[in-house]
Amino acid sequence: MAYLYESEIEEMAIEELQALGYTYISGNDLTPDTAPLERKSFADVILRDRCLSALRRINPHLSDGAIESALKALYQRLQPIISIMLLIKLLPVQFMQRIKTVIKKLE
Repeated sequence: MAYLYESEIEEMAIEELQALGYTYISGNDLTPDTAPLERKSFADVILRDRCLSALRRINPHLSDGAIESALKALYQRLQPIISIMLLIKLLPVQFMQRIKTVIKKLE
């Protein structure tokens, strides 16, 4: 069975988003110690100022309060996904292989 590496999936996603007109900025350019400061730590997956700017651009008719509410809702919906992604990155490879084995047995 062929497997895709995380880097391959990431590269495909980046290329697809660039084809849609998005600009790619390397994570190395968005570190907590790089100016301009866009995140306080690597745990800040959503870049707050960029997201607020995009929400305002997409929804010019909404008030600042509504935009803040939308951002809060976005955080709440993405938090479980972000937590799982961070947890997976922290799990030892052997444990992940055991999980894959269990999943295959369940299929």
